[in-house]
Amino acid sequence: MQKYPLTILAKASELLGISKSELKKQLKSGSISGEKLVVDGKTKWFVHAQEMENLLNQIIEFSDDFEIQRQNVEGFDNVFESSSVTNKALETGKKAFMQSNANLKNLVNEWQVHFVSLKQLTFDLSDRLEKLEHIQHQCQEEIGLLKFKNSLLEREVNLLVNQSKGQALGKKTWFAKLKEIFKLG
Repeated sequence: MQKYPLTILAKASELLGISKSELKKQLKSGSISGEKLVVDGKTKWFVHAQEMENLLNQIIEFSDDFEIQRQNVEGFDNVFESSSVTNKALETGKKAFMQSNANLKNLVNEWQVHFVSLKQLTFDLSDRLEKLEHIQHQCQEEIGLLKFKNSLLEREVNLLVNQSKGQALGKKTWFAKLKEIFKLG
């Protein structure tokens, strides 16, 4: 960033012999080189010192009046005195801006870390949910299979009971049949 010695609008207006409003209009339009800065919480316009030198030289060249030339040359010395005060204010403002910028960067970095963590947690939860849904599906299949086996066993037991009504079966026969049904032995 290039730094320019600056002259505040009021002083530049006085030295150039034009109104503040006219000078501000020319600064806004860019026909005169300068900057709009915040100093002590207030927005102020400044003219670059090199531009001031050029403008004052133009006034001196086109002026035949020695008094005007003398006043402008003496006033020009004051321009650089006021610009050093302005530069100090700019440096203070720059330091405050740089600190704010650093704080903002730190906050952004912290939020990025939190965002990455949340994103990872979201992926982990999504993966776990998918696994749970798979397990739930497997459990439902197992439950269906067990219900089917249960109905087959009930049918076998009912058949056995119906067969036994017609004939008296001994305990050994009952146990043998039950072992066969439940495949216990």
